[in-house]
Amino acid sequence: TAIGGGFLALPYTVAPAGVVPSLVVMAGSWLFLLLQSVIVAELVVKVSLQYSGPTSYAYVARTALGSLGNGAVSLLFVVLMAATLVSQIAKGGQLMGQLLSVPTPLACTALTGALFALTVVQPRRVIVAGSAVLTGGFILALGSMFAICLPLADWSQLAYQNWSLCWRSVPSILQLFVFCEVVPTICQMLSFDIRRIRRAILAGSLVLLAVEAAWSILGISLSQVSQNSVLSVDPVARLLSLGGPIASAVFTLAACAVTTTITGTFLALQDFFADESLSRGSSLARFALSVVLPLLAAVSAQDAFYAAIDFAGAYPVALLWGCTPPVMALMLGLDRRLSGKRSLRRTAVLL
Repeated sequence: TAIGGGFLALPYTVAPAGVVPSLVVMAGSWLFLLLQSVIVAELVVKVSLQYSGPTSYAYVARTALGSLGNGAVSLLFVVLMAATLVSQIAKGGQLMGQLLSVPTPLACTALTGALFALTVVQPRRVIVAGSAVLTGGFILALGSMFAICLPLADWSQLAYQNWSLCWRSVPSILQLFVFCEVVPTICQMLSFDIRRIRRAILAGSLVLLAVEAAWSILGISLSQVSQNSVLSVDPVARLLSLGGPIASAVFTLAACAVTTTITGTFLALQDFFADESLSRGSSLARFALSVVLPLLAAVSAQDAFYAAIDFAGAYPVALLWGCTPPVMALMLGLDRRLSGKRSLRRTAVLL
């Protein structure tokens, strides 16, 4: 869920600050999102057991915050999905344009149209199976890229540090690390056993942290940062420029990551708009929100890939997964003991 097309942005994001400051920010962001995901899990379990059936995050929001609060959560979700599409369409179109020697706007349009049509025409099981294959391809390409790039690394780059710049990367790192949206599915798969759910979230997030940290270290070792803390070239662009097996591995990794992220986001939006409360909306309006506006932003905005990731982390991710879960937990009484009395410690943690 977390390791998608945004994975390609990580070295560029963390290189100006250096490896040690960036690892500190990554560890802090990981811990923050881990705690938020546990709160989300407890909310989903509580509401699911209360109503004797699996529930979504949107349903939890309706239960805790009412119609107005649910509307705000829904808006944040749509904005987050749109920002994700903008970043992935921009990067996918750029790489596709380089590969096929066509203009980037044309490549973005073709990629978006093809993947949207795929999610509409093909059955869900076919898309899920295809995503599983692409995920396997991503893992193989990632392993190949690490094996090929290790001899090229300049480990002296790891000595560079600029603590004043590390905080600028927080929004992007939050977006690249977020995995809270998959928590309701984990809850259902583990039969709403909160202890097993916590263990699964912890184990999965530790794997995510390890992979992202390793990629950051390798990416920084391949970077060239000036004395003014200016990154001369994106490490991923540098690898692509080398050609041969290295470029093939990076292209494969990028294609798998971008494709799975875009199709998954389209499916998430389709499920969201299929909700009863939104079924009366215009199909044209839903198409514009899901496809047209993200595509236009991707082809018109400068540095859309990085700007969209940074925006998503600063606003919808921070509000949707940072502020909203504790508020809902307080509204649903997760700070209360079994006796019904409030626990000052739990209340303080949620606040």
